[in-house]
Amino acid sequence: MFAKVHVLSGQEVKGLAIPVSAVVDDGKQEVVFVLASGEAFERRPVRLGVRDGDWVQVLDGLASGERVVTRGAWQVRLAAAGGTLPASGHVH
Repeated sequence: MFAKVHVLSGQEVKGLAIPVSAVVDDGKQEVVFVLASGEAFERRPVRLGVRDGDWVQVLDGLASGERVVTRGAWQVRLAAAGGTLPASGHVH
């Protein structure tokens, strides 16, 4: 039999956490894409802390209440690689 277990050790850590799926490895640094307005996103470097399952602590680079791309973040990164992110609307 196999079992998936969660073992707590050390002290409880409180802080801002986001889904791991929101973090994109952009070569030299880890970034997230923050919703600026409408369909416009801002690339934001982040400093990460402890990871717990599908969540990771954000130590720097993101404020509580900001909305990040959690699904399709890699596609947003690829769209941004061609230049700047579109100010609004879809790129055709």
